[in-house]
Amino acid sequence: MERVFFPLLALVLQWFRPRYNAQLQLMTAQIRILRSRIDASRIVPTPKEKTELLRLGALLGHDVAEVMHVVQPETYRKWVLQSGRGVLCLAFNRTRCYH
Repeated sequence: MERVFFPLLALVLQWFRPRYNAQLQLMTAQIRILRSRIDASRIVPTPKEKTELLRLGALLGHDVAEVMHVVQPETYRKWVLQSGRGVLCLAFNRTRCYH
C-alpha cells in the first residue's frame, strides 16, 4: 500500500506547487509595496507596481480574491478589464486610452 500511496501523494503535491509558488510571489510583491510606504496612510500603487501585480495575478488565473491585500479585489478586477481593453493606468487613478 505504501508503494502506491507515497508516489501518488508526491504527484498530487507537484500538481499544486506552481499555484503555491505564484501565490508566494504575489504576497512577496505586496509586502514589498507595503514596506516602501510604511508611513503612508493610503497605499496607491505605481503603474510599475500595478503591472507587477497583474503579471503575478495572471499566474494565478486572476483568481486573487484570497491573496490580494494591497488593493481591493474589485480594484484588481477593474485593472484586468482595463488592461484587456488597452487602457493604460497612470499614477493616481488617471487613465489614458491607447488604441
